[in-house]
Amino acid sequence: AARPSDLAEELRLVRSSLSRRLDRLEEEGWVQRTRPTDLDDQRAVVVELTRRGRTLWREMNVTYRRAVQANVAGALSDRDVADLRRVLALVTPEE
Repeated sequence: AARPSDLAEELRLVRSSLSRRLDRLEEEGWVQRTRPTDLDDQRAVVVELTRRGRTLWREMNVTYRRAVQANVAGALSDRDVADLRRVLALVTPEE
């Protein structure tokens, strides 16, 4: 589970844009928003994948990994991979 503000930051989306996307995902049954009772702020909301959402995520993750392996990794040499990592490190914000 994650707070919408954390998701927006991680995905680099404006909160209102994420909110509309979460509305659609919730309508489709992929995510659910809940108000945890253990948080001090009763207005706080967290978002989590539903069982249906987790199943879809697993299926998509397998498909994505296979596609990357077939279309990208297989076409790159070890040196290419090292160069790509180096360049990505230059443009990826530190956490």
